[in-house]
Amino acid sequence: KTFSDFGFKKISFTIVLCSIGLGFVLFFINNYVADIFYTILSLVGYDNSINVTLSTNTTILSEFFLTAMIPGFCEEVLHRGMFMRGSSKQGYTRYGLLLSSILFGLMHLNIQQFFYAMILGGLMGFVVLIADSIYPAMIIHFMNNALSIYFSYGHSKGWPFTEFKAQVEN
Repeated sequence: KTFSDFGFKKISFTIVLCSIGLGFVLFFINNYVADIFYTILSLVGYDNSINVTLSTNTTILSEFFLTAMIPGFCEEVLHRGMFMRGSSKQGYTRYGLLLSSILFGLMHLNIQQFFYAMILGGLMGFVVLIADSIYPAMIIHFMNNALSIYFSYGHSKGWPFTEFKAQVEN
């Protein structure tokens, strides 16, 4: 019953493929929105002095597991499963969608990430409502984080498609 209440409902292979495709699209939209908000924040004096460097002691597989799989599961269970679906069960679907999106943005503990995480959280919540399952949001979340890892590693190592991302960003 708890799994059902949290939205763990079987989905079709078509929805899985659509979620993967939507994950790719939302990754690029997410990057675009992040750039817009960073530009706005920099106009008011915000300085992003945090430089993310990849640890030399980790492998890309451990990065995928720690940064894409675990957060894709845990954060979606908390935000789309507990907050959003819990509110929906009480008849407050819009409130639950808004609450889960804001809390998802705040959970990232960074003003720059807050905006795009909130927007992405809202989109993933909307997908959960349409699919009536939490799995598509988990797939989209995983895709977003996994693509970020891939392009971070790939840019420095000359992997395929990293130039495509740079061209899209330009």
